Amino acid sequence: MEFRGAVRVSGLVVAVMATGCTANSPATRSAEVYLVYRDLAGWSAEIPPGWKVLPFETSKGDASAVGTQISNVELPVPEIDPGLPIQTSGLVLPPDGVSLIIATDNDPKNVQVPPESPRAPPLSMEDFAQGSATGGGPTFSFLWFEVSGNLLLASIKAGPQADEAALRTLVESIRETP
Repeated sequence: MEFRGAVRVSGLVVAVMATGCTANSPATRSAEVYLVYRDLAGWSAEIPPGWKVLPFETSKGDASAVGTQISNVELPVPEIDPGLPIQTSGLVLPPDGVSLIIATDNDPKNVQVPPESPRAPPLSMEDFAQGSATGGGPTFSFLWFEVSGNLLLASIKAGPQADEAALRTLVESIRETP
């Protein structure tokens, strides 16, 4: 996926153009305007105000991932580590940080194999396998799901002071798009 770097602001609509995504459109929740991000992999999500959307492509050895990172803070592009699910580094995530990655995860060494019948949107936080955290560090959880014939891994990294309500709203907004 190639980020073209084009950002267009028009009224309340911000469109981020990148290979693998289409323009955003507004959705309203209460008095806040959420942007709808549509990914060419066949899913969409309502992005909370102020959150960042970063399409990416990464590989190391035989492992590769192509997807999108959505976060409440500015984060670097995630890097895949063979043997581990694609995820945001806990070393760069602040205590109030939240990151959701939705991506392909092609790694012959990954021990987190997809289930025979992966979930399909709509998703909920309860669908995610809960990970653990060390000594006040970020938690990690993940979920395999399928949209439009694409098997994707969603991984969440959340700092100990993260806004869980905004994350829940984001996850519950994920939908399959034709």
